[in-house]
Amino acid sequence: MRSLRPRVRLGWSELGTGVAYRDYGYGNNVLIAYAGWSVSDTLARHWVDRLVTHSTLRSLNVGKVYAVKGPNDSLYRTKEIGNSRLISHLLANRNPKMIMVAAHSSGAFVANEFFQ
Repeated sequence: MRSLRPRVRLGWSELGTGVAYRDYGYGNNVLIAYAGWSVSDTLARHWVDRLVTHSTLRSLNVGKVYAVKGPNDSLYRTKEIGNSRLISHLLANRNPKMIMVAAHSSGAFVANEFFQ
């Protein structure tokens, strides 16, 4: 079975289709960011990098982050995003005090799948 731990501490690690993880080392709290329709993996990671480094998330001890690319179609009919891998990885790590979820536009459909 493939390890659920990322290979590189400070870089992005692929966890599943459309899901990447990064440990910034600021704390154990978690941010899961779901990008909107047609946003690529690269742009989703850039968005999360900006959120973490240019906001108050650091002061909230948010150090563990997940960047999720946008769905292939605006209604997320194909369910292609690897939310199950994200959940497995999240559960395998230390329990955070806080998990924040941000979803832009159609990313809300993918986030809804996470909550289900």
